[in-house]
Amino acid sequence: MEFQELPEDVIRSIFGCSDVYSVISLGGTNRYFHRLSMDKLVWVDLVVNLRRKGFIDRLSLSDIQSSSQEALVALVKRSVTGPESWYGTVKPKSHWSRSSSHQTLIEMSTKHTVHPGVINTPSNLHAGLLNGGEYVLIDGVTIECWSVQRDKLVWTYDKNSPESFVEEFTAEVIEGGCSANIMVCESLWTASGKSGSLVQIVGLDFDTGTSTSLFVLPCPEVESYTNAKICDDLASAVLDLGGTSYCLLMNWKTKAHLTVVPNARVSPLLVTLVPNHVIFLMSGTTGSPEIRIINSTALSPHWRLDTGHPILNTVFPSQLDVILCEKITFEKCPYLRKPFQRKLYAYESPLQEGTYRIWIMLYGSSQSLLDVEGAICSYHFSLPNKVGDKITWRQRTVFATETSPSRSALSYSGHTVRRFSRAGRSVFGPEDRVADLKPSSSALSPYTHVATYSGALTSVDNRNNEVLISYYT
Repeated sequence: MEFQELPEDVIRSIFGCSDVYSVISLGGTNRYFHRLSMDKLVWVDLVVNLRRKGFIDRLSLSDIQSSSQEALVALVKRSVTGPESWYGTVKPKSHWSRSSSHQTLIEMSTKHTVHPGVINTPSNLHAGLLNGGEYVLIDGVTIECWSVQRDKLVWTYDKNSPESFVEEFTAEVIEGGCSANIMVCESLWTASGKSGSLVQIVGLDFDTGTSTSLFVLPCPEVESYTNAKICDDLASAVLDLGGTSYCLLMNWKTKAHLTVVPNARVSPLLVTLVPNHVIFLMSGTTGSPEIRIINSTALSPHWRLDTGHPILNTVFPSQLDVILCEKITFEKCPYLRKPFQRKLYAYESPLQEGTYRIWIMLYGSSQSLLDVEGAICSYHFSLPNKVGDKITWRQRTVFATETSPSRSALSYSGHTVRRFSRAGRSVFGPEDRVADLKPSSSALSPYTHVATYSGALTSVDNRNNEVLISYYT
């Protein structure tokens, strides 16, 4: 029996268990499959699956079931392209950019306010909405997890001493949305000064508000932490030790760790993680930036189990088997000068399982040395489906930009938020400002977190001790 000879209900059920890309692709083969692929019941199942995996924010099961098929398709589209209002009422000539003289002032469609109490160190504080939109992590006196809908404290991170402070944190929501693994980089202080630091990973149960320590690694000589990431059983952070940039890699399930240091130790090094793979952004032998991807199995000979001094266990990139290495060149930005500011992001696609969008941002001085010039590009990256398959890697887009780097991360769609003027903030695509956000508050902290898929913006209101989560249609 051929596939199209199966009963329609069976085909709908198969579609509902597939990813969006497979359903759309098969729906394009003939009219019969197209009709079934556009069935509302199919899209209810697809969106429910996306919600379970954290690609869709806030919607309850009843919300999804009561939505039309067109609304469900638009919801999935928004997770890929960002809120439609960010593009304004006039269709831009390109996917991203609009003329600066025709900016659209947009207001939020929904707002949630969280009241964490007195906010400590407000100029440095930031808050981030977790995938799924149910919870927000706030870096105040310590890290707190709050329920967005209920404005209720769920959990507080237990610091190792009252004088300690959190330098960096990140979290991965476990599929289903009931728990998360949270990575915390903490500096330890005494009355006489800094006494060391550590990395700790805890598992948080959202329903009970209880946490379990999964991994602790003392790092006595580290000066600062940046670029924290966690994905499945792997976690990473970039360490600064006396001007030397290290990448700390950890397998928290096996309690193992190692550090990767570039061949040129003063060279900046960034890392991000996808399942069973580590992606490095570093300087190549010629000084130009390059991407290197390794399979986590290449780390097996180098893991170290003791927790005495992680910096001693260093590995050079040349010691790791690389499955992909690509030099990054920007023909549209020939005058970009070193040193670069670099950012690296990897996000799973809502449309196709095992597929990721990689964003790379480089900023440096222009030819005149008076302005900031940068380049932003994205790549398509697919993991092998079975043993023997090769990875898929291709460049999608390249943009030259003259805007300064943002403190906010890029979303999956490539949007970020910058304070364009003292009056308010603006949404930027990779090339240009695309929309201005109103209303705004001068009391908002400089950092605004952009949710990966929904585009929801999370900002801290220092004056009123509030955290604002704003959604846009």
